[in-house]
Amino acid sequence: FIFFFHSDFKAMPRLSFFDDISKGAKDVLNDGYFVGNKATMKIKHIDGVNITAEAKATSGKPVLTKISGDFAPCNYCNVKKLSVDTTGALVADVDFTRLVKYTTFTLRTLKNYNEFGMKKVAVGTKVMTGNVAFDASFDCMGNKYNSGLVYAYKNLLMGVKVSGAGCEFAGADLAASYRCNNLLVSCTGYNLFKKADIAMFYEMNGKTKLSAVCKMASLHEMPKVEVGLVSKLSKDTELRAKVNSVGEVSGFYKATVDNRLTYSGSLTVDAAHLNGGNHKVGFGIEFIF
Repeated sequence: FIFFFHSDFKAMPRLSFFDDISKGAKDVLNDGYFVGNKATMKIKHIDGVNITAEAKATSGKPVLTKISGDFAPCNYCNVKKLSVDTTGALVADVDFTRLVKYTTFTLRTLKNYNEFGMKKVAVGTKVMTGNVAFDASFDCMGNKYNSGLVYAYKNLLMGVKVSGAGCEFAGADLAASYRCNNLLVSCTGYNLFKKADIAMFYEMNGKTKLSAVCKMASLHEMPKVEVGLVSKLSKDTELRAKVNSVGEVSGFYKATVDNRLTYSGSLTVDAAHLNGGNHKVGFGIEFIF
């Protein structure tokens, strides 16, 4: 069995891993937005291999270029990501499926080709049954571990995640979510609720989704609230908008022409400081072959 997770509410299974409990709400607020200029070329399905080449320029920073690919060499192995960029980062993410029922084994590696040795080698496993989802990973280089467990009862999800380094226990996170028709409400407490997120995700119809996230860094600070939406104006166009409690208003627009060319634009306005504020603009173009 191979499981796929998407931000689309109806496509998202009732049961999810711990880190995906609030994924739908956060994807609405995070996906698409970017700063600077970027050009992307995608080549799909050449003997089962997808290749992406991307160049991104941000003011005050050198141009970042990256080449990545994904492919499945056999029915039991899926190379989810194999990439290299101009900062020297080499990334290889591999999943091993169908070896054990309901189970996926994972390998995540990171190396800088300008330095000796590996920066990250993490091995893990993901198990999903009818009402229990379990995942765990261990980074051999950093000697770090984390493990999450989620239990589903009807429309309620309850989860716990523990993490640490070596013999030191870093903390425990708790989460719960409840679904009522097209509305999903979730709460995640980090390090035994020293910090917390409350998220709401609502799908109005098949084209428009609303999201709201409240992040509380501590009991002594004002929470940060962010509200956004994403709407498919047509088959080939997408519009996103969001606003947060610090006065930032953002918008994103993407359109595809003949399934070959996609152009996009992103804008963030610091409405609280219109004169001299930290305004951000992004333009992108993508070629698909």
